[in-house]
Amino acid sequence: MKHRPISFFAAATLAVAGLFPARSQSVDPAAAIPDRPEKLSFPPLAYEPPTPADYRVKLKGGPIAYVVPDRELPLVNIAVYVRAGDYVEPEGKEALSEITGYLLTKGGTQSKTAEELDERLAFLAATTLVFGAAYTLWMYKRVIFGPVANEHVASLTDLNPRELAVLASLAVAVLFMGIYPLPFTDVMHAAVNELLRHVALSKS
Repeated sequence: MKHRPISFFAAATLAVAGLFPARSQSVDPAAAIPDRPEKLSFPPLAYEPPTPADYRVKLKGGPIAYVVPDRELPLVNIAVYVRAGDYVEPEGKEALSEITGYLLTKGGTQSKTAEELDERLAFLAATTLVFGAAYTLWMYKRVIFGPVANEHVASLTDLNPRELAVLASLAVAVLFMGIYPLPFTDVMHAAVNELLRHVALSKS
């Protein structure tokens, strides 16, 4: 009967000691950092590039396109690469492509003058801009008001009252800075005047 309190006390001591390990067994994270940059070691980079043949599509007109679908958002990103430019210039005819572009803008082509060519190119650029704006509006309608197809986007919550209050305060601050920026620009007057003084001294 007299040994039970001692056994209980020993068991409790071991349990408490297990919760607090000895200081000598703890590992300092800073000790694992090498003292020299050349001693740093990194795991090998395992990167497997995609196979281009899996995305290669030959269009009816002959051009080759690489189509990579991404259904996160209703966005379309098109990049057109033309085999022309400095890298295809023959040896001994450097700057040929630059001269060709210059002459097209100054002399035109066989069927169009320089002014007609500029007008045609400007029309195509403006048309592309209009179609881009129309697609942006259509995309905005689908993203903001359309059905949510992505489960990650569907799990997002709307702004709560606290976030709305922060956003409203920032909007008011931006509006105030645009209407009455004098309190903010006064802070920079001393530095700007000193800079102007140094510039004036360097010119004199």
